[in-house]
Amino acid sequence: MEEFWDIQLNSGGKYNKDTCWMAPTEREQLIAKGDNGTGESSNMFTHQWVQLNLPFLNQTLNIRTIKSKVALMDSHVGEELWDAAKLFCAHLCRTALLDDDVLLCSTKEEGEEEAAGRILCNGKRLRGKRVLELGAGVGSLGVCMAALGADEVVCTDYDNGVLENLNFNVYHNVHVIQNPGEAECNLCPREAKVSVSKLDWRLFAAKDIQNTSWLLEEESQMPSNSSKFCLDFKPDILIGSALIYSAQGALCCADTICFFLTEKKAKECWILQMPERPGFDRFLLRLEHHGLVYECDSVPEETFQIAERHMGRIHSRREDFQMYLIRLK
Repeated sequence: MEEFWDIQLNSGGKYNKDTCWMAPTEREQLIAKGDNGTGESSNMFTHQWVQLNLPFLNQTLNIRTIKSKVALMDSHVGEELWDAAKLFCAHLCRTALLDDDVLLCSTKEEGEEEAAGRILCNGKRLRGKRVLELGAGVGSLGVCMAALGADEVVCTDYDNGVLENLNFNVYHNVHVIQNPGEAECNLCPREAKVSVSKLDWRLFAAKDIQNTSWLLEEESQMPSNSSKFCLDFKPDILIGSALIYSAQGALCCADTICFFLTEKKAKECWILQMPERPGFDRFLLRLEHHGLVYECDSVPEETFQIAERHMGRIHSRREDFQMYLIRLK
């Protein structure tokens, strides 16, 4: 299997199959058994198609999620569609296509002062930007950002199975990237590029944690060129949803964000996260250790309602999520 994929799409509908759409692996063939019209699924994997209606864009994403019948710990967390990704898509669509004065008015709750943090993760700022998505998973957020006007989006993850499904989902949502919608938005037709690349956060670990047991685990399976495509990319914005779900990856995630903000001169990082997840407090402390600062705010009620209306039930409470903007001092 190739170490990384490069999917190039543009408004003319071209798709570079020579460089990205590889022959199905044995794993992909097992997953595809459920697509033969018989309703049967493979012994190893079950999959489900989820439809996400992008608010205000009149576009629908068709996202394939996968569950393995074998316990693989964290490796296939990225093949499910989580509430945080739905909320982030809804928030970016809403903020990208509404006037700022309307936003400030609609997000102000009774008894609260207006706060700039309400629109820190403003989807309008994606237009014309180069965006690197961390922990892209099934790809819904990356495709959404391309549809909202980002010039270039690189969707990253580290597990080969997750990357294969991510590649599959981007390929099967070409119509959304090419045609961002007409009715309620004023986005102009433009060329868009979406890439899928491997990115292992362990490669960016600072020296003080390089000898931890988690980093040493399976070190031989971390090829030195696995993140080459990302290292050549200079994003304006980093973005991610539900990045921290265990204490293991918290420090390396913070180190990775620090690398792109300092070495690659990215302007800021946007995250939508459940702060009660294990390791998130260590993540925030690690950001401060690197001299990074962050602001946070709650998810607006309107965003939550839009997500449930267009993208299906959100199983967690709105109060369980926070939006974070991370940048250099």
